[in-house]
Amino acid sequence: MEPVAGKGGSDALELPFHPGTLVRALLARWLMVCLIACLAAAGGVAAGHFAGKRTYEAGTLLHYRPLSSGRPSTPDATILSFLNQVKIPANLDETRRRLELPVSLAVLGASIDIKVAKNTTVLDMRASWNDPSIAADIANTLRDVFLAGWFDSQIDEVERMHKKALEEGRTLQVQVDALAKTIEEVQARVNREKEEQARDVKSIHPSDRVNRLRADIQEERALRSSEANLDVAQKELARLKILAAQEYVSQAQVEQAQAKVDHERVFTQDSDRIQQWKQQLDAAEGRSVTPQSSAVPSAFLLQATRLRAIDLGNQLVAQGETRNRIEGILVEARAGQESFRRPGITAEERRRVRIELNGVLSRALAARPEGGMEFEVVAEAQPPVLPLKSTRKLVGIAAGAGLLALGLLALLASEMFRRTLRGPGDLRARLRRPVLGTLPEGKRGGAADPAMDEALRILARHVRREVPGWGARIAIASSLPGEGRTRVARGVAAGLVRRGERVLRIDVPVPGAVPAADAPPGLSDLLDDETLVLIDAVHPDPEDGLPVLGAGRVPLDPDLLGTRRFGWILDEAVASYDVILVDLPPLLLRADIGQAASKCDGVVFVVRADATSVDQVRRAIRMLTDEGGKVVGLVLNRASERYRNLGTWEEA
Repeated sequence: MEPVAGKGGSDALELPFHPGTLVRALLARWLMVCLIACLAAAGGVAAGHFAGKRTYEAGTLLHYRPLSSGRPSTPDATILSFLNQVKIPANLDETRRRLELPVSLAVLGASIDIKVAKNTTVLDMRASWNDPSIAADIANTLRDVFLAGWFDSQIDEVERMHKKALEEGRTLQVQVDALAKTIEEVQARVNREKEEQARDVKSIHPSDRVNRLRADIQEERALRSSEANLDVAQKELARLKILAAQEYVSQAQVEQAQAKVDHERVFTQDSDRIQQWKQQLDAAEGRSVTPQSSAVPSAFLLQATRLRAIDLGNQLVAQGETRNRIEGILVEARAGQESFRRPGITAEERRRVRIELNGVLSRALAARPEGGMEFEVVAEAQPPVLPLKSTRKLVGIAAGAGLLALGLLALLASEMFRRTLRGPGDLRARLRRPVLGTLPEGKRGGAADPAMDEALRILARHVRREVPGWGARIAIASSLPGEGRTRVARGVAAGLVRRGERVLRIDVPVPGAVPAADAPPGLSDLLDDETLVLIDAVHPDPEDGLPVLGAGRVPLDPDLLGTRRFGWILDEAVASYDVILVDLPPLLLRADIGQAASKCDGVVFVVRADATSVDQVRRAIRMLTDEGGKVVGLVLNRASERYRNLGTWEEA
């Protein structure tokens, strides 16, 4: 069975890590994965709470009521003109100032939506904000600001009505004064005509009297109002009665209209004087002698002028009452508007003032022929309980997923770029050398371990395949102490012995180490004393009974490992043994230890699982190759059961 590293398919992958080892490592850290998931979930919840936004929408309804003849009209297209009047910059700025909102007018305007409910005269004002109370405050405040501007325009209209009433009053007063002067002049004419009539009444011919009577009748009837004038007066009286029933006009105005109707009705009928003239006309045409009337032509003009003066007087009185009423309404409206604009007013007080102010202005404006109008708040904006939309869940999921991905990536990166080696696949992927075997952690207490025995047997077979032939000299090396180098050397020796080979293990002492006083002669003695022979220094290993060339009784000079003397010792051993295993000290302790590797046919490098870093192994192997050593393969010692078979020959 060949190593996986020697196969072209595996070499072609060229990954800097072993996928199976990486997956097993991540699965082994499931507690860390769970912790990362919990932290990501908590981070997502926190991010959704603090970074996510909830949008709440609150709305208020404002009913527009046009008034015509005291009755609400049908829905009117006029309401559409108010859509653009609500969100004007002045109203938005006043709303922002009242609520002390630290946003621009563009942001505030974008959060407000004004629309008209279908087939109605109801303005629907809606505000969207991330706080339910502020959303309701924006809608109510913008509505009150709009109504304040609306009330200002209505008060201006009442002021124009007041000015117009003042001008009409002055005009009527001038007309009344002029009629008074005219009455005096006509009265003088009447007196003169009566005197002339008294002198000439007997000398008038009957035919002249007939013509005179006919002309007088036509003149009198021409001064009378027509039926059309009476109809107009009756309609105006009906309108004022309806307004008076709703307290929009005073009772004096109704009485004035009634007097005008009665006045017009009188002049649509023949008066008693006309009846007398008709009788005189009949008598004159029949040449009958009848008493003549004492009426004179100017007397009729005097009567009409007096009636006109009475009518103007009544109009002046009614106009004065109207002017006084408008003036009182204007004073009340200004006071109400001042209260409505007061900053410290409560919502309930503002509602009461709004209703009173709306009623005051409606009474003034509804009396006009074109009617009036008013706004009524149908519903106040209340803080909504549920949000219109929320990004908290989306932000929380995104943040949680991002944190989870970052955590898993960090965990994955820590496993991918960790410097220690865990499994044979990881060892081969990072060092790019074949792995000859993997040894388990082993049982403690010296108990029999079948798995360890089998691993050592396989390792011995693979080592011999990499270094074949009789008299093979194989070095066992490692980077640092404690990596199990001696354990591997004894295990390989035992495995080769079971294969029927003669094996000698040479234990190279650590340079500078002080040997034990009772130590038998060994390698250091052979290197130091050329008179000694190999057979005198070889003795059975106390642990496994196999022949071993110990460290010796004198300190080792590492420079001697590269001399011919060391080579002769190996050649002498080859004459008696099939395989020579040289147990080298840790290479990173002394740079010159690698000299011994140049005298061997191959080097088996031992790496302790999850202990030795990749950099340390690479540096030690570089030291070996620099000295001429040939690393034939790697051995992973004390590998965890989780990773031991990942990337081995058995896995293949």
